[in-house]
Amino acid sequence: MTRRTFLLTLGALSVFGPSALARVSFQKTLAIGGTELITLRSDSQKDLDRRVDIIGARLNEILGDPTLAAADVQIKPNGKETAIYVKDQFLITVTSEDAKYNMTTVENQAKEWCARLAEVLPTLKAVGIPPR
Repeated sequence: MTRRTFLLTLGALSVFGPSALARVSFQKTLAIGGTELITLRSDSQKDLDRRVDIIGARLNEILGDPTLAAADVQIKPNGKETAIYVKDQFLITVTSEDAKYNMTTVENQAKEWCARLAEVLPTLKAVGIPPR
């Protein structure tokens, strides 16, 4: 390792801290019927898979409603975090970790995901899902 490379690495460690360089992130894109909705990230593959499964189950329930409209997707504050609801049915909490992985704020991440879900979910409603 040259002196210059060493100094650059040392500089990076002092700015980002050792955990930033050692941190490994897993990601998974939540999709329904081949349509991508949102991408989730986590330090743990197990936690990520569990979260995707839970959100997927909630989405299956939500998409069974044939009257689903873009206006039904809403953001509601939940302490330091923000939750996204569809027709008053809880879908997902946007956490500080979600925001950090996407280099934004919780509020901006929630707005981005909410806009994407409002755009896409009404087009997916009741597709291949028997009515209740």
